[in-house]
Amino acid sequence: MYEEIKKANPEWLLNPKTEATNKACIAVKLSDTTTISTSITQGLLLLLANLNPINETRPISDLEALHVIEHHLPQGEAQPPLVLFPRRQDINDWYFHVHHTSRCNDDCRFHPVMLEIFGKQRCPHGDILVVKDGTGYIPDSPEFDVDCEELGRTLWWYIRSGINPVQEASERRLINVQGMRDIDTMYDRISQMLATNPGANKAKNNDITMTGK
Repeated sequence: MYEEIKKANPEWLLNPKTEATNKACIAVKLSDTTTISTSITQGLLLLLANLNPINETRPISDLEALHVIEHHLPQGEAQPPLVLFPRRQDINDWYFHVHHTSRCNDDCRFHPVMLEIFGKQRCPHGDILVVKDGTGYIPDSPEFDVDCEELGRTLWWYIRSGINPVQEASERRLINVQGMRDIDTMYDRISQMLATNPGANKAKNNDITMTGK
């Protein structure tokens, strides 16, 4: 996708998700001067071109990850992050956190992308910083690097679809919690079966020994 954008728009300054170094895209900054186009052919490309990857060494702790976020946010009081689940509606265990700040007598403009997605009631002012978060978050895991193209396509999906991001997040979190409960219930049943039927556990161990697995 990035190669296509570069060929079509050589004057745009684009950065891939990561460089050929030990650094990774741990966050993406999106300016409040971002231009939005509703053009089906150019809208997504323009949105992707406005994503500014933060390529740094992955933080090794939650505290360090928080410091990275604070360092790249504009001045002001940090606000609770907005939540955007990815465009693939079968994904319930990770999401994008949209970090932003507020200032007294804030005269910064509404963020144009967030305004399209969240409306004025929840829209932040000024620049925003997007990170990946979710179940089992580990700061230095490549699993939580931000894929710029996936982020861009997710933002575009919300803009084009008009889906309510707050309701979407609530529903997916509920699905994720229910799924985890189902797994816990399954393990509890297996444990109860093994406890009431020790022979089954012994037979299982014998099978493992014979198969060498």
